[in-house]
Amino acid sequence: MNKEIENNEWVGLAPSLAKMITRTPFTTPESYFEALEEQTKTAIFFAEIIDNEQKNGLQVPPLYFTVLSENIATTLKLSENITSEQAFSVPVNYFNQLQDKLAAKITSSKVAKTSKIIRLLNTNLVKYATAACLLLVSSFGIYFYNQHTTSETEILSQTEVLKNQFLYDIDESTIIQNIGTENPIESKNVSVTDTEMENYLLNHYTAIELAQDL
Repeated sequence: MNKEIENNEWVGLAPSLAKMITRTPFTTPESYFEALEEQTKTAIFFAEIIDNEQKNGLQVPPLYFTVLSENIATTLKLSENITSEQAFSVPVNYFNQLQDKLAAKITSSKVAKTSKIIRLLNTNLVKYATAACLLLVSSFGIYFYNQHTTSETEILSQTEVLKNQFLYDIDESTIIQNIGTENPIESKNVSVTDTEMENYLLNHYTAIELAQDL
């Protein structure tokens, strides 16, 4: 009898149930299955920690209860010695004079910056540059003087060479005739060979003197 009544009730509700939209009443969170393995491992890890704590329990340090009363008494004495007074104090009129002191420091710093003189040229650099210029001028003077002296020496040496060459080209009889007035030689009394005459001239006269006489 009860089953028939229940079935009749379902038959009456059937049209209205058929009109309802079929959908899943439960939803799965986003990335639930991707993070499921990691969440499972984490839950197992914490479960093992809780299990170990329950087995081992809490451990009390050695002589904890023996020295507990002494520690409490020491803490109470320290708390009684602590005062509520301020540990730091501010000078009188500190904040009233603070603005004036800051303005004075800023003004003095500006004056110091504006009155600073910067030299464009370093004195040591000028000294070194002057010494270098003097050394350079002296070097040029010595160089040109040496060149001039060398050229004069070369000219004199070339002149002497030409004179000596000129003497070698002159006949010995011509030389004897030109110098005969200074040291006359009588041919009738002395017979002199050409070699002896040449040695005599080279020993008693220089090449420059012979060239001047000619």
